[in-house]
Amino acid sequence: MRRHLEKREQQRAELEKLYQTSANLRLKYSALGVMAIGLVLLLIMIFCVDHLSYTTVLIMRGCVGLCAIVFFILCAILIYRVNSSYWRNRNTGKKSTLE
Repeated sequence: MRRHLEKREQQRAELEKLYQTSANLRLKYSALGVMAIGLVLLLIMIFCVDHLSYTTVLIMRGCVGLCAIVFFILCAILIYRVNSSYWRNRNTGKKSTLE
């Protein structure tokens, strides 16, 4: 059991190192930026619901939907890149090439 926990902690540390590369940090922060834009649009819709026209609300909802789709795509790309690098490094024993 102890060996399993140590191996799991080592794997988590290696994955964390891969998440901290510059390319992956850019993906992470761009995903967070897109999420922030979507949240701002939602907050504007909540607080200004009386002052906005119906078409403006529909356009803003569409933009929030697009922000959500882009956010999930960026997160999926980030997770794929990190895990593929982890398995590639694990199989070949090399250092990360994403820096």
